[in-house]
Amino acid sequence: MNFFKRVFTMLLALCMTFGITTTTAFAAKEDASKSSTSIAIPFNESIIYQDEDVVITCVNETEQKSLMSAKATTYESVWLNSSDSGSFVVNTQNSGTIGVTLKVESSSNSSFAYLSIQKPNGSYFKENVYVSPTTNNGNGGVYKMYFASSGNYTIHYVAYTDVGMRIMCWLY
Repeated sequence: MNFFKRVFTMLLALCMTFGITTTTAFAAKEDASKSSTSIAIPFNESIIYQDEDVVITCVNETEQKSLMSAKATTYESVWLNSSDSGSFVVNTQNSGTIGVTLKVESSSNSSFAYLSIQKPNGSYFKENVYVSPTTNNGNGGVYKMYFASSGNYTIHYVAYTDVGMRIMCWLY
């Protein structure tokens, strides 16, 4: 069993390494043809994902609170008793600039999940997000999504846990 865990962890780490490299190269790329969706990103935000429809940045706690107070918050989660993969849906009526928080709770800090998000139009964000109980000091990954559309966002996960865990998503 330990051998399987180590191989699984190594494969996920390898995937994440390639994903980080791709994200860095992708974030530096500018698309001049998208002038209608051009936006000045504040200096304290870094782009973690961008495609033809949406731009996602990491934000701090202050920015998260201002986004949450400005719009209606929707929340969904899933409880896993053991390692598993699957998905759950979070619906939001918000559009434009919205906040996203992805969080994992578990009694074991070795639990983790790789999450990918499917947009309302059916397409996927090209990068996966790694989330563990220790991500952002236990507060989860906090992001701002520019040019978001309202509708159902499907959170797909591949999760590893020995003791059980909850995967949570807030859209606001």
